Amino acid sequence: MKKNIKRVLFVLIVVAVGFLVYHQVTKPLVVDTIEVGKKDLVKDFTEDAIITAKNTEAITPECSGEILYIVEVGKKVKEGDLLLKIDDEDDVIDDEKEKIYAKTNGVITAAYAKKGSIANAVTPVLEISGEKGKYAKCSIETSDVSLVKEGNTVTIVESIGDNTKEYKGKVKEILSCASTEISALGLKEQKVSLKIESKAFDSMLIGAKVEVVFETKKIKDTLYVPKTAVYKEEDTHYVWVVKDDKLAKNVVKLGEDFDYDYVVESGLEAGDIIVKDCNNKKLKVDKKIRVN
Repeated sequence: MKKNIKRVLFVLIVVAVGFLVYHQVTKPLVVDTIEVGKKDLVKDFTEDAIITAKNTEAITPECSGEILYIVEVGKKVKEGDLLLKIDDEDDVIDDEKEKIYAKTNGVITAAYAKKGSIANAVTPVLEISGEKGKYAKCSIETSDVSLVKEGNTVTIVESIGDNTKEYKGKVKEILSCASTEISALGLKEQKVSLKIESKAFDSMLIGAKVEVVFETKKIKDTLYVPKTAVYKEEDTHYVWVVKDDKLAKNVVKLGEDFDYDYVVESGLEAGDIIVKDCNNKKLKVDKKIRVN
């Protein structure tokens, strides 16, 4: 009797295991898919830029002496406003020459001295910048210079809190020599300075930072596939195509390589459904799938 019970239990276990195996084998694989289509593909790169005044003037006193008053950095001034007052230590010049007044409207963008320090007649103590006529100054790597031309349209990105606004601008000038700059990682880089113009700069603060996006190539309305969907075996590229809820392996001929996508020359058509991420070892030909 006990032997019969053991046999029945063994058969039940075998049947259960077989059912589980069959269920796992035949169970549809859940995948994310996308529909193949067309869009504009763009190659670009982004650099930081600083809003800079076109017209700046260095303010140098006519005499030496202790600074009794100096206007603060960032203050807007009007023509005729007092910028600097000095106590002439030799007391040999006219009192009015101890004072410097603004010759035009502008913003104080730099101060090289402070109240109580000693100024002299050969060293600038202030910088005043005109508010009208601003440009963005940025630097690009020497390897990118050949991709940018004077007159090219660029996109200006301004950060406002957690949001951004975009404007159009143009490359006004590309300097003809490179200089060495230190990157955020402490590495020396050879870069070339550019001037960017945009009407949007009129409302921005001198010294503010923006991003400049340089578009180097654009292919309009082209068939594409994301790089995550493509894998390579030997010298051939493939994608997983969904047909009748099953997987099929398609050979694709790829064109130009963009940041996140490839141009598709053949092997796919607009409207085909493909697996978004090919990095899944469970993907097999004729495997039943269920779209996530």
